[in-house]
Amino acid sequence: MSKLAGAFSRGSTSVDRSFFRNFTILSGGSVLAQLFNLVLTPVITRLYVPANFGQLALFMAFFSVAVVAVSLNYEFAIVSAPSDREAAHLTLCSFLLSLPVAAAAGLIFYGLVRFQISGYGAMPLYAAALIAPALICAACFAALRYWLLRGERFGLISRGAVVQNASRALAQSGFGFLGPHTAGLLLGEIIGRCSGMTRMLRTAWPGLKRELIGCDFGELRAALKKNRRFAVYSLPSSLLDTLAVSISFPLVVYFYGLNAAGSYALVARALALPAVLITANVADAFHSRAALMWQQDPAALPGFVKRMATVLLLIGAMPAAILVAFGPRLFVWVFGGRWTEAGVMAAWAAPRFLAQFVVNPLSRMVLVAGRQEVKFVYDIMAFVGTIAVFAAARHWGWTVIRLVAALAALNTMAYAVFFLLILGISSAPPHRSHLAIEDTQRQESVV
Repeated sequence: MSKLAGAFSRGSTSVDRSFFRNFTILSGGSVLAQLFNLVLTPVITRLYVPANFGQLALFMAFFSVAVVAVSLNYEFAIVSAPSDREAAHLTLCSFLLSLPVAAAAGLIFYGLVRFQISGYGAMPLYAAALIAPALICAACFAALRYWLLRGERFGLISRGAVVQNASRALAQSGFGFLGPHTAGLLLGEIIGRCSGMTRMLRTAWPGLKRELIGCDFGELRAALKKNRRFAVYSLPSSLLDTLAVSISFPLVVYFYGLNAAGSYALVARALALPAVLITANVADAFHSRAALMWQQDPAALPGFVKRMATVLLLIGAMPAAILVAFGPRLFVWVFGGRWTEAGVMAAWAAPRFLAQFVVNPLSRMVLVAGRQEVKFVYDIMAFVGTIAVFAAARHWGWTVIRLVAALAALNTMAYAVFFLLILGISSAPPHRSHLAIEDTQRQESVV
């Protein structure tokens, strides 16, 4: 741990040390939360069959795309808002926007299942009733998380993550003992999404209530209009980014069946465990610190980004190498004999895992700099590339393993290009958007 702290602070200032403290608090909670997944996932994989995981993957593929749009990305503006009052307006707007968007998403999901579109015919109809409450809970949790992140209440955020992950893992395991039914996985996912918010809301409410006194519709509309770049640029970009990953699951179901999709889903779930331990918390702490540096010391940002990339690369290299060397045997030993195919997929997906591990946290630089349009162009290219790989797989009759290898190669190259774009953005503060400059000026005037 001391070596990691040294890597963060080497050649830098107390800014990096403060970042490391924040990161430690966040990651400590995630480590505890993911312990439940690490312990119970091998139990879950023995209680359910690959087809169950295939249906869960279909549900989560849709959910992952819909949750990006549920608050129109306005929750990302909460952290960098120039005043607490504006941040409170954005938090309330995030709550309110989730209601109609979640209802619309539930209807769309029902249509996909009812009319058997793109593999969704394999889902039970009752799953459509679970989409809206899951999205609303996720939107509320995200808005509260960013409000607390603004106040650097990292410990509280960590505890919320612990409750969510523990509730999900325990519920899915408990339902699994009743039999290998997909309903157990889905209900466990919903229970997890709805957990962990009580204490966060109780802590956030006094500040929100104080800032929302006298609030009217005009102020809310003004806050939405001022931060519209998050909905205009960041939202389509995030949708494409998530869709490029999530669309793989219904297409795998459509071309290769539920069992193959279940194996593919387990790979995604297993590779997410070490990533969540580090990258989600690095992203939050990086976002907070980079926003401050962007305003006070922009010349230091490129070095900060490079140091972060180096540390993440060193941390992620070892698990990636283990996957390449021992993927199939490791998956059979950990998850059970029916998951050999998933282990082969994991070995081929290891380079993409490493690239994603390094680049994803640093992508918050796009939000800090107000350069959402850059990522939007990148996401269009990544999405088109994903569709092209599936088209090639269908044309040449590739096996699912070869498909996974091609997707991994595509995504690894795309992440490398994106990292270069991020580095370029961090090195060019004068190219900030007009709105980003205005935000900085308002911040300085308040100080």
